[in-house]
Amino acid sequence: MVSKDVKDSRTGIAYYFSGTGNTAYVIGSWCNLFKQNKINIEKQKIEDIFTVASQKDYDFLLIGFPVYAWYPPSFVIDFLEQLPRVEKKKVILVGVCAGQSGSSLPVARKILEKKNYDVIGTFAYSMPSNANYMLNKDVDSESKIENKVKVVNEKINFDFNLIFSGQRKIIKRSVFLRILHSFIHWGFNKQLKKPLWVVDKEKCIFCGTCQEICPTKNIVVKKMKREVKFSNNCVSCARCYNFCPKKAINYKKINPKAKEKGRYTKMKEYVLR
Repeated sequence: MVSKDVKDSRTGIAYYFSGTGNTAYVIGSWCNLFKQNKINIEKQKIEDIFTVASQKDYDFLLIGFPVYAWYPPSFVIDFLEQLPRVEKKKVILVGVCAGQSGSSLPVARKILEKKNYDVIGTFAYSMPSNANYMLNKDVDSESKIENKVKVVNEKINFDFNLIFSGQRKIIKRSVFLRILHSFIHWGFNKQLKKPLWVVDKEKCIFCGTCQEICPTKNIVVKKMKREVKFSNNCVSCARCYNFCPKKAINYKKINPKAKEKGRYTKMKEYVLR
């Protein structure tokens, strides 16, 4: 029985990528529930993994990622494809989005099932947006953020109890939607090859924070030359934009007439731990 295997597991591992902290928060909440039920679970950031090891030491995997253009981030897909083949090792997939999860979870599930992983649950959580800049909007109010997080907390508890009781829950998408979402994701990745960010040199203090926190090493700061250079490895996680201490990084171009927008830092502590 699935319920017995999950409930009686000794050790699991949570692999996750989190842009500005939403996914880190959700995965952390799942891990706390496992620990409360006397199950050890390690946490590992996908961005810090250079070689994917054997999974033989773990009874199950918990994998979480943000949803970008209705798909997992490209380097998360690369990580999933590097995982070794196993013999029916259980996996729980978590997708974190600002709206809809698209085909992100079915795509990840398909990759894993080809390697003989047993995906027992796919769950989507709608957290506050970190990308309001794309729509020229300000960040959500503190009360709205708190309300969204409260709803997610309740859903995490419900979903955990569902899995822990031996039930399965799989999010599916039609062939039409999967094809549609694949084209959208392709267009999104194509846009990432173009410059997304500009630096306001009147605000920038060239502290190097953006270079330090970038998950794909896409940013180089040259303090003496007063330069911030972006390569073409951006995944649009928006860490640099949201966590710049001087709000000196802007989306595409600076509009001096635009309202000064806030930055999404609510979950910053979770991603930078």
